[in-house]
Amino acid sequence: MKRRFTAIFILTVLIVFMSQAAVTADETWKIGGDWGYRISGQGTYLGSPATMTENGVVRINVTTSNEKEILNNYSITSTGNITIPSLNYSHDYHYTDTDALPQVEYIPGAPVEFSYNQTIDGEPVLMTIRFIQTGAYSASGTVTLYVVRTGETNVTSLTASKPQPEPDTSGGDSGGGGCNAGLSALLLLAIVPVLFKRRH
Repeated sequence: MKRRFTAIFILTVLIVFMSQAAVTADETWKIGGDWGYRISGQGTYLGSPATMTENGVVRINVTTSNEKEILNNYSITSTGNITIPSLNYSHDYHYTDTDALPQVEYIPGAPVEFSYNQTIDGEPVLMTIRFIQTGAYSASGTVTLYVVRTGETNVTSLTASKPQPEPDTSGGDSGGGGCNAGLSALLLLAIVPVLFKRRH
């Protein structure tokens, strides 16, 4: 009886471990794809207190090698606004940019950073985006706006998210975590009666 109990205990632990491993594999952090982001903050622009807001989409393109992501390039499309209340100034802007990223392996949780030049209402600025994944489909970071002519530097907070894949309702193999967990449970149910079967 003691041996049977020990066997059941070990089997249960293994099944739980396999199920958790399958779920973890389904939630692997991937940087490639479209990240919708929003920034907001306050600072100094052209010598006066200002507020800045911006919404956009950053697409991170990667190549895959042995299930690892290699950074390739990015593209960004954004709309924003800079407001200077004391001057009754408000300007809406829109820009796009595309450039290469360092060809390195992406390590989940490591920062991704890139800079690009833009012109806002005739004023040259250098934008630097830096963000870090906080989950499989979420990220946070900063956007730094450097005004070339005045030397002003403003840092605003960034939040970003990536669309989650639609749940698989076809019953195919793509729902690996759920299938493995269900299969493990069935395996346990099938083996337990055998282990408890009395000898005649």
